[in-house]
Amino acid sequence: MIVVRVLQLLPTLSYGDATGNEALAIDEMLKKCGFSTKIFAENREVRVMSRAYSIENWKKPDSEDLLIYHMAIASGLKKIIEQAGCRKIVRYHNITPARFFEPYDLHMLNLLESGAEEFRKMRADFDYGLADSTFNKTELSSYGYTCPVDVMPILMNFDDYRQTPDPAVMERMSGRRGKLILHVGRIAPNKKIEDVIAAFVMYKKHYDPDAVLVLAGKYEPQDSYFRRLKKYVETLGSAGIIFTGRIGFTELLAYYRSADLYLCMSEHEGFCVPLVESMFFSLPVVAYRSTAVPETLGNAGILLDEKNPLLTAGVMDRVLRDTDLNAQLKENEAEQLKLYMPERVSALLMEKLRRFI
Repeated sequence: MIVVRVLQLLPTLSYGDATGNEALAIDEMLKKCGFSTKIFAENREVRVMSRAYSIENWKKPDSEDLLIYHMAIASGLKKIIEQAGCRKIVRYHNITPARFFEPYDLHMLNLLESGAEEFRKMRADFDYGLADSTFNKTELSSYGYTCPVDVMPILMNFDDYRQTPDPAVMERMSGRRGKLILHVGRIAPNKKIEDVIAAFVMYKKHYDPDAVLVLAGKYEPQDSYFRRLKKYVETLGSAGIIFTGRIGFTELLAYYRSADLYLCMSEHEGFCVPLVESMFFSLPVVAYRSTAVPETLGNAGILLDEKNPLLTAGVMDRVLRDTDLNAQLKENEAEQLKLYMPERVSALLMEKLRRFI
């Protein structure tokens, strides 16, 4: 059967978000393969409005069309999906457990709880599932999904990472004396930024008094979690911790290129794109073993089985000082990165879609 169109549907399309970036990458790949393809989103960031249609422009698909729904949070799209009389694929990026937000953000807690409940009710609506990790595939089963489900890494456009990094950030970071420790991602409770800070403070105290920690991720100044983190930093009395807030992509590239080590203490990841980004920039990784992190990282970094700030600081110092270990990690990163090469993932996606096209 010939597919007339491939339609991607998602709650929010924003540049820099892993889900939105993949939708854009899939759109580009399908167009190159000669398919008619469109993206529809409830909310569109200004920078990507020209790349997608508002959900107000949605029309019921033809029976031969193929719908790919990116699921990560609650939306108002359930009815549209139920009434779409075409083949349907769910691309599952994971729903963060609401419990992480309970002490900080009731609105987000409600969104995540309603998203999980909505997703359970949609378990009979899809013909096929694509999870971006084995961890997510297991979660699909826990939600009662019985359709065939395969695992495919997130499709990333590596050409984006070859852009010229922001010169102002590069210059600002080049003047430091100590190591630059990096964490990338929104300032959210499941990321356990407090554990990143605690490990950095120990590293700074015992190994490198001039070290700098860059927390590159968006936040709202009024967010309860962010305010608590700022108070925590003040209580520790530690300098050299930078919250960037929302930044442009070339600024992010500059931080990656300037960093000496990537630190991840997250307790919930469905995939964790920054791990792959770190591999791309040959940036050594120290990460807490949790959810999809071990699967995505493989042996391309050091995985920690416990959260001990002093122990973590010692591991960070070992990775940064031991040239043989650092070289081995970079070699392992290059090998692991092959799993995420756009050409390989694009071929995998086309292979998965052959049952429909």
